This record gives sequence, C-alpha cells and structure tokens, in this order.
Amino acid sequence: MAWVMHMSEKSFARATFTVEDGVWFRELLSTVGRARDELVIEVKKSGIGFRMMDPSRVYLWDAWLSNIFVDYRCSRVGRACLPLRNILEVALRTVRADSTVKFSVDGKKDLLLVDVDDRISREYEFTLDDYQEEDVPPPKIRFTSAYTFELRDLYDDLKGLARSGFQYVKFSGGRREVTIEADGDDSSHSRRARFTYTSEQGLVDCKVWKKAAAKYDLKFLLEILNPRLSKFVTLRYASDMPVKIEYQIDGGRLECYLAPVITTE
Repeated sequence: MAWVMHMSEKSFARATFTVEDGVWFRELLSTVGRARDELVIEVKKSGIGFRMMDPSRVYLWDAWLSNIFVDYRCSRVGRACLPLRNILEVALRTVRADSTVKFSVDGKKDLLLVDVDDRISREYEFTLDDYQEEDVPPPKIRFTSAYTFELRDLYDDLKGLARSGFQYVKFSGGRREVTIEADGDDSSHSRRARFTYTSEQGLVDCKVWKKAAAKYDLKFLLEILNPRLSKFVTLRYASDMPVKIEYQIDGGRLECYLAPVITTE
C-alpha cells in the first residue's frame, strides 16, 4: 500500500512542556524511536503532535499529546525535530518513576534543553536536528472490525509466536471471538498456530460491523506494541487493509497504522 506525502513550509516552534512520569515518556519515545532516530513534532497552543513513518513505509505513527503534561507553554507554534537517539541514550537513560522531565524547545535557535529532576537536578543541552518537512495524512479507511485486548497478554502471545519462528499473523473473527492465525515463510515446512480469544478468554471488547480478515508482519507488530504504555489496546481493521492500533492513554491520542501483507494464491 502506498502512503501519500505532501511537502510543507518550515516553521520554528518555541515551547516548554513537563511530564511527571519520566519512565512512561521514555517508553513512548523509545517505542516511536524504533522507527527513526529523530522525531518531528508539531507544536500548537494546546499540545504537541506528530506523524511519522518508518523508513520502509510500512507503518505510520499518529499522535496528539495534551493533558499528559503537568505544565505546557507555547509561545510560538511550529515544528521542531527532536534528536530521539541522543535524548534516550543521554538525558532519559536513568530516569525513574518519580522523575519529572521538562523539555524546552527553541526552533529558531535550534536548541533543546532537557531538565530531569528527582534525587538531583540534571540539565542536558542538544542541537535540534535538521529535517525535511513532510505532511503524511492518515489513511482513510472504513474499518469493519474492532477488538480490544489486554495489551500485556496480547504482546506476550505475539512475542511467543515470534520466538517460535512465525513471521506473519492473520486476524479474523466474529461478534463473540477473534482468531489470530500465525504462519512462517519456509515453504519446506507446513505449520500453523491458531489462538482464539473470547470475552472469557482475553478479549475485553469487540465491535463487528462486517466480518473481515487481514494479515500482518509479526516483526512490525512487535515494534509498535509496548505493554508499558497502556493496559488496553484496540485493533481496528478491514479485509486486506491497514490495521489501526489504538493505545488507550489519558490526556492524548496514540495510534499507529500498519500496512497489511497481501498474498496471492
């Protein structure tokens, strides 16, 4: 599936935002950072957002963060490119659950300050990355099925399938259950695994307008999913269309679209 991209003019953001749970925010940046070493954020008066594709153009992050901040101030709307790898490896490497982290972005000066406050106060200074502006609109999909799982259980099941050598998972289901069928890519060995979830067995909620089936790359699914970010996750999909992965977080929206694997008989 091809993603359409549009170019836009550069603008320089200036804002400060503070999070109380430094560990959660590190997990967020670490999960997004599996796709790229930098993150272009859109800074607005009411919060920050971002849309980012992985280099292979297989999945797309779409997020808006507002009420997760204990303090948020924006003096100039615009964009800035955060050096994710440096932030994670230097400033956030030793954050704790009680760490308060403050980010100060000045796009005009290409400057990012990160202040970490817990048992001591630490300040880090980074140069903002250069970037090429790209506007990536989210795909317009009419989803026909939506299933909500406990994220930890789903992640552990998918991780187990990956460790067993499976490469793809196919989602299909009805109004009372959903099935995940896994297979590999070795034509010399025929093997399958089938997991079925019901309301009594791992399925939190389901909404089905029309039965659907779609196949996805297991490696990319595991790059996107992180059970430390939320307790529940909702997967929305339609037959042979991207799946929309919705984290259930307070104070914002965190979603990712993953393109399907299309097979021909």
